[in-house]
Amino acid sequence: MKILALAVLVAIVLGGLIGTLLVRDPGYVLVAYADTVLETSLWVALLLLVGLYLLVRGISFVMRKLIQGHARSASAPRAAYGRSASAAPATGPG
Repeated sequence: MKILALAVLVAIVLGGLIGTLLVRDPGYVLVAYADTVLETSLWVALLLLVGLYLLVRGISFVMRKLIQGHARSASAPRAAYGRSASAAPATGPG
């Protein structure tokens, strides 16, 4: 219980400090490429970068699972073929 109260207190203090920084100095980011210009505050730019990072990680995770799943399903019939009939469970008319 004491640890939870301490964690809440730390979260409130950090939130207050970050909020003060956001209001006092919002920062400025300007990205220009060819005829395109993107202007935003530092905090929005940081949120966009974190969001882009999470999106790339999520896509790579899904792609990796799809590739591994395909490899596992392709090897499953070969593994079943190698088993002997005595190792297979006996099923018969009930």
